[in-house]
Amino acid sequence: MIEMHDLIEEMGLNIVRRGSKHPRNRSRLSYIKEVSDVLANKKGSDLIEGIKLDLSSIEDLHLNTDTLNMMTNLRVLRLYVPSGKRSRNVHHSGVLVNCLGVVNLVRIDLRECQHWKNLPDLSKASKLNWVNLSGCESLRDIHPSIFSFDTLETLMLDGCKKLKGLKSGKHLTSLRKISVNGCTSLKEFSLSSDSIRSLDLSSTRIGMIDSRFERLTSLESLNVHGLRYGNIPDELFSLKDLQELKICNCRLAIDKQLHVLFDASTYLRLLHLKDCCNLWELREL
Repeated sequence: MIEMHDLIEEMGLNIVRRGSKHPRNRSRLSYIKEVSDVLANKKGSDLIEGIKLDLSSIEDLHLNTDTLNMMTNLRVLRLYVPSGKRSRNVHHSGVLVNCLGVVNLVRIDLRECQHWKNLPDLSKASKLNWVNLSGCESLRDIHPSIFSFDTLETLMLDGCKKLKGLKSGKHLTSLRKISVNGCTSLKEFSLSSDSIRSLDLSSTRIGMIDSRFERLTSLESLNVHGLRYGNIPDELFSLKDLQELKICNCRLAIDKQLHVLFDASTYLRLLHLKDCCNLWELREL
């Protein structure tokens, strides 16, 4: 993702706008009246690739359920709903669920959608590589189709407090980063991958880390801060590429495992062991 100054972004959007007087013939849409007209009156087209809309100044936005289906090349849909307005200003908001199946969709950012309860079937989103649902406090289920394709690289679920399980029977070959920090109801976590580089399981209720994690041969950063239940497989401490390990505020007995880690890892540069109440001995380094 490329970020830019607001004035530069505005200049670019003005250039696109001058390209055609008809919004449906442009690649990007962001002006309130034009976006509202397109979404409400079935004026979508395959030329539209990105939509950005701030709903803070809109009292009612009517979405036609067929409109987004016309946008077969839509890659970016960004709707900002300010706190307090929720989705009551977006009529037929189920269209947002439907749009998640768009074939060319690459990124999903639903951060802080506190009333979003389920991530639906994403089996049509074959190019999806980045998903951020952090702060979706009502989220209960993640549809397994999110792991259907070997394209997903980043999955962020921080603070999804009602999520109880995350699992896939498929070996994941592209996933690089996954974070479930603060998923305080999460008890089941079962994923298999040899491409994950960053894994954050902190402040969860995971009781058993699946033994398949021995295949995490590319893991560089592991955070199990606050993990108070179960155990960590010995295999995780044998990862030679591990660079960062955080086991703060844990009740896990890890004395022997740390010895294995020190012998196996040649790249370890950061080790956090604060408040490990069951750590009795740390051998000379």
